[in-house]
Amino acid sequence: MMQGMPQSLRSQIFTAYGIDQQSSSKFEIDHLISLDLGGSNSPANLWPQALNPKPGAHEKDRVESFLHSQVCAGTLDLKQAQIKLATDWLAVYEQMPKG
Repeated sequence: MMQGMPQSLRSQIFTAYGIDQQSSSKFEIDHLISLDLGGSNSPANLWPQALNPKPGAHEKDRVESFLHSQVCAGTLDLKQAQIKLATDWLAVYEQMPKG
């Protein structure tokens, strides 16, 4: 999740994805590749992620933390973590230890 985002950028992203202002509260602007895994605040790396249904934005945050810890522990290459996050974070979520 991106904190302190200018309203103009939020509006730009929601418009690009066809989400009207009324529906925007059902989403959070998220990084495709998290900052912890080398992502940027570029609009190309930002997208509106639904809070519901589950798994949604909050569960993706857990995946980001899990992948970051794997990279820091040396059990996962940074590039592989980025690919997993960008292409199928749900698969990572389903395989993560629960708890």
